[in-house]
Amino acid sequence: MKPTLANPLPKTDITYSLNHSLTSNQKPNDQSDYLERQRDIFFRELQSYPKKTIFLGFDQDVIPVLLDLSRPASGSILFLTGINSRFDKFIKNICISSGWKNNRDHVVFGIISPDADNYIDLLGFPGCQFLLNPYERTAAEVIFELSGIAEQRNYGRERGPAMLLIIEDLWSYFCHNSDYGTFVNLKWLLSNGPSSEIWPITSIQVKDRQKFKQPFLNLFGTCISELKDRHEKLIPAWQAQTIQELNRSASEMSDYLLRTGDSIIPLTIP
Repeated sequence: MKPTLANPLPKTDITYSLNHSLTSNQKPNDQSDYLERQRDIFFRELQSYPKKTIFLGFDQDVIPVLLDLSRPASGSILFLTGINSRFDKFIKNICISSGWKNNRDHVVFGIISPDADNYIDLLGFPGCQFLLNPYERTAAEVIFELSGIAEQRNYGRERGPAMLLIIEDLWSYFCHNSDYGTFVNLKWLLSNGPSSEIWPITSIQVKDRQKFKQPFLNLFGTCISELKDRHEKLIPAWQAQTIQELNRSASEMSDYLLRTGDSIIPLTIP
């Protein structure tokens, strides 16, 4: 059965904002400036959306694509990055939108990145819990800590804010944290974290994709990849025709594909 795009998306908790509509004659010549302006307008509109809602980007019609952190169906997020990836923009949008509607009692985030300086401006946000390089000892310790919190939440013994665990360049992270305990606990978080409102959001460089076994990649419920790259091994074979159709028909504004559950969405990151 071929999936269709719908509003909201079936069988997932990634949805469209139906209250935010734009017409094509509003678009100025500078696409990047236009998208950034629409993002900022939407951030202001977030006040009217439920708590624990974050912004992932725009679809091909410049309609915001949102994630409800209180509902785990979409699973952990994998972002496949190329040479000119916008993963840093993606992460900044997520973190900023998480704090626009929510306070530290609702959503917090922490970032582990080999390019941590790229996110230094997020340290001033109330929801920022940590900003680490993968070689720092704390970068491994935080995985154990969050696994413990997630397990307690599964048994109803600990509640708290939704947590975004952001790891940029997962292969680099494992090169610095290669012990078995860290690997096992991170795998457990990828599978079970979202059900406890602990959301792993990670990136893997396309050139490193083959270094990860398929069962590990299958732990991610949502995958974002460049529109021009189908990444057959990360999606069910029956979706290949749909992706080819999207490659032909998606707006020039769309640079990525977001695949979650039975749905595929062209995605633009402003």
